Parts: sequence; C-alpha cells; structure tokens
Amino acid sequence: KSWMVLGLGVELSNGGSAFGAIPVGDPRPVLYLALEDGKRRLQDRLIRLNPLDVSHRLQFLTELAPGQVIATISEFMQKHDGLDPVVILDTLGKVMPPAGNGNQYGHDYSMLSALKATSDAVPGSSLVIVHHTRKMDGGDFLDAVSGTQGIAGAADTVLVLKRERHDDRATLQVTSRDAAEGEYSLTLTDTGAWQLDGG
Repeated sequence: KSWMVLGLGVELSNGGSAFGAIPVGDPRPVLYLALEDGKRRLQDRLIRLNPLDVSHRLQFLTELAPGQVIATISEFMQKHDGLDPVVILDTLGKVMPPAGNGNQYGHDYSMLSALKATSDAVPGSSLVIVHHTRKMDGGDFLDAVSGTQGIAGAADTVLVLKRERHDDRATLQVTSRDAAEGEYSLTLTDTGAWQLDGG
C-alpha cells in the first residue's frame, strides 16, 4: 500500500498518470505523511521508482507530534486552497488515539469524520488514508478493513488492495459514494510502481 500511495503522490504532484494509465490532470501540491517510514526508506523507494521528476510540490513528513495530525492536514490544505491539494496519511494506526473505555465504533467514526472534515473544508482537496486490512475469506471486501465499520462508514471512498505475499499481481477493489464501484487488476513492476492491467 505504501508503494502505491507514494507512486500516486509522485504522479499527482507531477501531473502524470496514476497506475501508469489514468491522467491526473494538473499538478497539485501533495503532502505525504509517511509515518511508518524514515527518510532513508523514502529516498530508496523514490530512487527505485525512478520518476522522470520529483516535483517541489511533493512534500514529506516522517514524524508528527501526538494529536497534531488534524492541525497539520488542515494547515497544508488551507495553505494550498484553490490548488486541489492532496494529503496522504500513511498510516491511520500511527495517529489514531486509543478509544479508552468508550464505544469503539463511535470512536472510529468520530476520528475518521474529523479527518474527513479537514478535506471537506477545502473544496477540491483530497485526503488519502492508508489503513491495514485483516485476512478475510469471501464476503464483503469492506469487512477486510481493520477496526470497526466506523472507519469504512465515514469514508467517501474505500479501496482495498488484495495481494498474496510475493505475488506481483493484485486486485484493487473500490466502493464509493462519488465514483463507480469496481474491481481492477494491477501489476507491481520491477521499479515498485503499480500499473493498471490493460491500460
């Protein structure tokens, strides 16, 4: 998942093509909150992805003080209002406060709603949140989203990347309030980029 969103961040900031096939339009500012990766790992991945350009519009943070995720996202989006900014949060687990003794569904829904509100407040902006999945056999792919249904329920769009370990092929399953539902075949290239099969 991290390779996928890093590739998307590069393409969005350059105005390239997502998954090697889908034009993203004009370049836009992107903030990648790579909270599970250090600077060296990010640099190694960018070198391996070998993009034509790494735009100045692509910014990275690898550390975030506790409780600062919403303020950080909001500040970036407000600063780039009118430029269709994108923030990639990798991963939700790194910033999710503990629920304590409260209702877990309500806690998850409240946190995701607060994150979503940062993007909703700036028209044209987008927030991509990476979250872990759990192993599921059959059933609705939304059940693979780790945590309660409050996480998937608060999101406008949910994408689940399914890949067997050591396999370079994957399926991207999509459900959305705003876009067509679907299932797409992807291939992981030697550079670490995800490509849409069939163009």
